[in-house]
Amino acid sequence: MKGKQEFTADSSSFVRIFASDTGIKAIDSPVKVNILEMLRDGELPFEEIVTRSGRAKSTVSVHLRDLSDLGIIGSKGDPCDARKKLFFLYSSYLVGASGMERSLFEAEKNFPAYVPSGNDSVDFFRFILSTLRITLLSEGISIDPILHSAGCRVGRRISEIVADTRTRELIENVAGFWNVHALGEVELVEADPLTLNFYDCFECKDFPMTGKPACAFESGVLSAIFSDHFGTYHTALETKCYAMGDACCRFEILPGEPSAS
Repeated sequence: MKGKQEFTADSSSFVRIFASDTGIKAIDSPVKVNILEMLRDGELPFEEIVTRSGRAKSTVSVHLRDLSDLGIIGSKGDPCDARKKLFFLYSSYLVGASGMERSLFEAEKNFPAYVPSGNDSVDFFRFILSTLRITLLSEGISIDPILHSAGCRVGRRISEIVADTRTRELIENVAGFWNVHALGEVELVEADPLTLNFYDCFECKDFPMTGKPACAFESGVLSAIFSDHFGTYHTALETKCYAMGDACCRFEILPGEPSAS
């Protein structure tokens, strides 16, 4: 979900790390990264990959073979045309690293303040999470995919606590859970698409301004809760965030898996 991020020759400093059956693989080729971005949206035929990449067929073919040999992608016959192949992602995206991100992010300048309050334990864990992420970002490393995956695991546990067959009651239960655990205030904005505002967000309230959504963990939690509720995969797409200068974090709960970002 969110706008697609394109990778060109100018992003040669960008590295993505994937976990496949054959181990951890780091990909630093802009063309390969671009292909993997496409496949994160779903399987594609060779011709479509060539068209989107703007590269010669021979070049794309070489990169696809390399990625296949690494165990990062797979292929199968196209059920609509036996003469063609469909390529798909056969690994998990773990971490992104970028020299550009590192140059724009200074750890000491953005280091969060720790001011204990009535919810000292909550404030302290917020401080730890923000400090960890800021330190990694200052080294050019984003762990958003891992945070989202961890959030999904936590969300499946929480969904057992807040479950209700009625959507509005489920949202009330989620709001109550967030309130009891000092995670923030939840507000239902609209029912279609289902949109929620989160004030005093536990994940990003103290996060520095990055201009991008920062709540990958909370997105994972909400994705799992509403996927369990609706019985089909749903994605919590963050459209507003404190880290973007907004007055709250806003999530739209949409059917389907997230697309590449």
